[in-house]
This record gives sequence, C-alpha cells and structure tokens, in this order.
Amino acid sequence: MVGAWEGQDDGATVEEHWTSERGGTMMGVNRVIADDETVFFEFLQIESTAEGVVYRAWPKAASGTTFRMTSRTDQSVTFENPSHDFPKVITYWKEGDKLRARARGVEDGKPRTSEWVWRKTP
Repeated sequence: MVGAWEGQDDGATVEEHWTSERGGTMMGVNRVIADDETVFFEFLQIESTAEGVVYRAWPKAASGTTFRMTSRTDQSVTFENPSHDFPKVITYWKEGDKLRARARGVEDGKPRTSEWVWRKTP
C-alpha cells in the first residue's frame, strides 16, 4: 500500500497516498478530482493498538470511523465495522502492479459495493 496511487472512477481521478509504517501507524489520504475540482477527500490511518490493528477514516475531515482488521494475508487486508452503514467492510489487495480496494455496506437500506483500482504513480 505504501506510495502514491492513481486511478479513474466514473470519469474522476482518484488518488490514494500511503506512508510507510513508523511508530505503529501508516497515514494515508484519498482525493477525488472531477472537472479540475476536488469533490471528495478523506484522511486515513492504519494503527496498531492494544486491541489489534485498526483502520480509521475521516471523510471530508469529519469525525472518524474505526474499522478493526479481521483478516490479513501477504497480498490483502480486510477491516470491518458491523455497526457502520457504509462501508461496513473495507478490503485492500495487491493484484500485480495494481492496488485495489472494495467497500461494502448498506446505503439507504440497500446493499452497496464500491471498488477502486489504482496504479502506482512515479
């Protein structure tokens, strides 16, 4: 996950940047740009805590939501928060030279899944 990643989603550019792990944390930021305008951003953190590894997201710098790591392999990691609406489950995985992510949950009472594919940027 470490590094700068970029992809396209419905005509928008989606960037995700992750620092290396230091001091028990990785810090990230996600930005969506459409028509030369930032339409979404969020601050991200993966942290090793006494309760286990957690993923935290602060969309548009709002109050954060915590997701607990539920599985991990050499190529993927999954975080879950069953009490949250969307997303409830966040999975990142490497596929060749791509970083992929999937968010699953419920929105407006209906199941929703979103997926992203990024390639490392220089």
